[in-house]
Amino acid sequence: MHGTAAAAGISENGSAPNTTGRLQRPAIDGARKHELAQREIKAKRIRQQRLTPSDREKFLAQWKLCQAQFVDDPVAAVTRADQLLAEIMRTRGYSTENIHERMVDIAAAYPHHSKEYREAGRILELHSHNQASTDDLRTAFLHYRTIFDDLLGGYDEELRRVS
Repeated sequence: MHGTAAAAGISENGSAPNTTGRLQRPAIDGARKHELAQREIKAKRIRQQRLTPSDREKFLAQWKLCQAQFVDDPVAAVTRADQLLAEIMRTRGYSTENIHERMVDIAAAYPHHSKEYREAGRILELHSHNQASTDDLRTAFLHYRTIFDDLLGGYDEELRRVS
């Protein structure tokens, strides 16, 4: 820092020094704020869009098959659980073009599940490099089950009893 910026106490990136001793978050630019606001509006609209009873029953039956598959083939079951979540999201109007879009939509619509969804995806990625244990796969499956319940439309007693 040289000249007037240093004299004014402004850093090289143009911000004033932090005199409060607290961590400062970088400001979100206008375009990112707008995108975030649009995603939150979309998420609210989609959360209100429920599955039809027949879709709900179809997905519940597919989940039960997926869950039974875990005993014999945990990898296939976790992979299918991920695919099933994408199918439910697509049916409800979410973007499912790629994993990143799904993660962003989950974070906007169900912020309390975003960490679980990222963790489950990370475990699938580890498995693709032969670095995930069966216990890791079980953790991913349980994360998917929790998200599945909310995407399906809320608490489902039958799903909980079977699990």
